[in-house]
Amino acid sequence: MSGFRHRHLYTFHNFWDCNKDGILTWDDFNTLAENYTKLQRRGKLEKEVYERWKMVLERWWNELTEHADFNKDHIVEFDEWLKFFTNLGKSTKSVKDLPDFLQKYLHLFFLIMDSNKDGLVCAKDYKKYLKTHNLDISRADECFKEMLNEEDIANGDAMTSDRFTATVYDCWVSQDNNCKGRYICGLYDSSPMEELEKKTRSDQSEFCCSNFFLLLYKDYFVMLNASSSIMCTNRCAEHYFIKPGLIFFSGTLHRFYMLAKK
Repeated sequence: MSGFRHRHLYTFHNFWDCNKDGILTWDDFNTLAENYTKLQRRGKLEKEVYERWKMVLERWWNELTEHADFNKDHIVEFDEWLKFFTNLGKSTKSVKDLPDFLQKYLHLFFLIMDSNKDGLVCAKDYKKYLKTHNLDISRADECFKEMLNEEDIANGDAMTSDRFTATVYDCWVSQDNNCKGRYICGLYDSSPMEELEKKTRSDQSEFCCSNFFLLLYKDYFVMLNASSSIMCTNRCAEHYFIKPGLIFFSGTLHRFYMLAKK
C-alpha cells in the first residue's frame, strides 16, 4: 500500500496540482488547458485553441468530480483521489474499463511523451518528458528498462501506445509495491514520501469570524472584515447553509468553506 500511495502522491503533486495548493480544483484543470494550448501552439496561448482545450478539460473535471469528489465540495483532495484509484483497481481490469476522461488522458499522455512522433516511447522520450517537468532522471534508463517486456524489447526497447497505456494503468491501480509499471510516470521514490505528504492539504482549521460580514454576490461568497478588506471564493452557495460566526478556513485567503453543508 505504501508504494501505491507514494506513486499517487508523486503524480498528484507533479502533474495535476498545477497551483501547488495541495488539492485539485477547476483552477488546476484550467491551467492544464492553458499548458496544452501552449504545447500545441509552441508556447503561444492562442484564444481559439485555448477555448477548445478548456471545453475538453471542463469535461474531464466534471467527470473526475463525479467519480472522486466524495463529499461534493467541488474539490478533490488527495485522499479522495487515492480512494478513486483504489476503487478503479477493484472495478476495472484494463484501460478500456477506465472512465472516458482517463482513457483520453492516457492517449494524450502517450502523444506528449512520444517526442519524436515515431509511435513508440523509448528511454530517450521518457527522460526528455521527465526533464521537461524538472523531475529526477538520474535512474531513468535503469527504471525504464525494468518496465520493458518481450514485445518492447522486440520493438527496440520501446513501448507502443497500447503497451504504454497498459503500463500507466498498472502504475495507477496496482497495490503491489513492485508492480511492473511503477516508474512509468517518473522516479517517484526519488521524492521522499514524507515531503510529498507535507504538500497535501486535506484538513481545514477553524477560526472565529464574528468580525466578518458574509455576503452573497451571484455565485461568490464575499467576506468583508472590519477594515473592509475583501476576500472571496467561487464556491457555489447552493451547496451550503450560511452559518454566521464560524467557518472553515482552508489555509489560503481566497478559499472559504461554510461549516454546514446541505
